[in-house]
Amino acid sequence: ATLIEQDEIPDSVLVSHMTGQYGPFAPSSLGEESEYTIENELISLTISSKGGAIKKAQLKDFKKVELLENNKEEKVELYLLEDEKNKFRYEIPVVGVPGNIIRSDELFYTATQDESSIVLTAKGDNGVFFKQSYSLKPGKYDLDYSIEMGGLGRYIPTNANSMNLNWVNYLDRLEKVDHFRLRQFGR
Repeated sequence: ATLIEQDEIPDSVLVSHMTGQYGPFAPSSLGEESEYTIENELISLTISSKGGAIKKAQLKDFKKVELLENNKEEKVELYLLEDEKNKFRYEIPVVGVPGNIIRSDELFYTATQDESSIVLTAKGDNGVFFKQSYSLKPGKYDLDYSIEMGGLGRYIPTNANSMNLNWVNYLDRLEKVDHFRLRQFGR
């Protein structure tokens, strides 16, 4: 038997193979991850083309304190949402795929961006798309976020009237730990 490397298989064959798992979103099931940054004066967001979710958020005017091995403190940049275990995905109801659900974090998105906004689109067959848009306001921590879907009419189960969002964040401890208080009061 001859082994064939995945990069030797034409994309059209791979997409055809992925149709059983991703239905109309099969074309967006293949790709390579890229990271994009949008920012304003206060915040910088890194967003992944795989899943279209924020990978980390830097608050530019804030620092966190890390304790070094020699028990000295060091102030470092403050990043939020950067834990690898974090999840942010929509469960899109689609007929004919395993579990009748496509997870948005398994799709690859194309990006259109400027300095403070980005639109990520997972494109499917026959005009199907799932779009996530992020926009930062100047001088504010506010983030406008929206989703849009299109072309899914014939793929949505007749009993589907909602879509789940699975959002889990593991957050760092940001406050300085008072060891005396921990010993005395257990908090």
